[in-house]
Amino acid sequence: MSSPQSSTPETCSACGGGSLEPLFETLQTPVLLCELWPDEASAVACPRGDIRLALCGTCGLIENHAFRPELVHYSDAYENSLEGSALFKEYQEALAQDVIERHGLRHKRVMEVGCGNGSFLLRLCEETGNTGLGFDPSYPSELPSTRLDGSVQFHRAYFGPGQEHPRVDIVVSRQVLEHIPEPRPFLSDVLKAGLAPGAHSAVVLEVPNTEATLRNLALWEVTYEHCTYFTRGSLARLLASCGFDVIHSEQTYADQFITLDARPSAASTGEIRAEIEDLESLKELARSFAANYADHLLYWTQRLQSWATEGQRVALWGSGTRGISFLNLADTDRSISTVIDVNPRKHGKHLPGTGQMIVGPDSLKPGEGEPDVVLVVNPIYREEITRDLRERGLSASVQTLEADTPTGTTQAR
Repeated sequence: MSSPQSSTPETCSACGGGSLEPLFETLQTPVLLCELWPDEASAVACPRGDIRLALCGTCGLIENHAFRPELVHYSDAYENSLEGSALFKEYQEALAQDVIERHGLRHKRVMEVGCGNGSFLLRLCEETGNTGLGFDPSYPSELPSTRLDGSVQFHRAYFGPGQEHPRVDIVVSRQVLEHIPEPRPFLSDVLKAGLAPGAHSAVVLEVPNTEATLRNLALWEVTYEHCTYFTRGSLARLLASCGFDVIHSEQTYADQFITLDARPSAASTGEIRAEIEDLESLKELARSFAANYADHLLYWTQRLQSWATEGQRVALWGSGTRGISFLNLADTDRSISTVIDVNPRKHGKHLPGTGQMIVGPDSLKPGEGEPDVVLVVNPIYREEITRDLRERGLSASVQTLEADTPTGTTQAR
């Protein structure tokens, strides 16, 4: 990463405002961090693009104004499921139950845009009498297109204007909006157009929480495929301007995500009936992040170099976006050779940009060659991973990349 260039983008894609403040840039970063590569050479030669983030002083949206959508192509080689974690499964189960209860979601029609492997949509439809329709170009080719005795249908495709389908009562879209370079038409022309008329129609959105990213100095959450970065406020303002009433908003999963519900408004501009952050406080957070990221990145680059000099064997646990971003930013010397993930679809595949092969936890054995340090990129999984390591008889020091305690460890138990 480096300081922002003097050139400033012209307008915000959410509100059309011209009060944009450059934050920083990262050049030639891998385009898709969750794409699985069959060998090291192709992984290192993966497509790359530039990140130039700017903050809109009018609505609070942060976006990558160097984003080029033609570089991004999703396929079933893209794998971002977190369901190997028991903790994430518990969260997803609780979220599904909350959505069902908040919206009286029984014997209704549900559509999920960006359904992944379909597990969340299936949970919304099983035992509720709901029918489901899922769209995702990365829906696994080995899975059937019709499930739950025909009540849920999946399409390995993008959802957009011109798609023929019955209108639905609820549209769910999780971890999708941040991938959309033009969020206004996606919300107003795509998601809203998919809803059946009626007072109870709604959209349920989940996005990464940029407030937490900025506050925690989580550099590794800035990725090319995320071209827009939302807070509770910027997301609510965008939905209201697109003619939605925002009826529910909360920070979830240890404040890492934002979950927001909205209904089509009777007015052209909707109301915000949920708590949101102050725009000025957001600006302060963004400026602090931009001012401090270089020192935090330097700390971790030097820490990895120090471990290598000391002969410490370091393994990284987690080959999702955070882990791969960390390796591409801080470990350009490839001092970390072992990358662990519980997702079996990733095993034997290689990481974009740096090329390491992903292995499963069963590859870790006590004795010669075991890691001295295990880096957990997402702190929410520290206890779960520490427990797994101890059960395997491994005594490695478990560390996370939290900005406030970068050298903090979880001791052996």
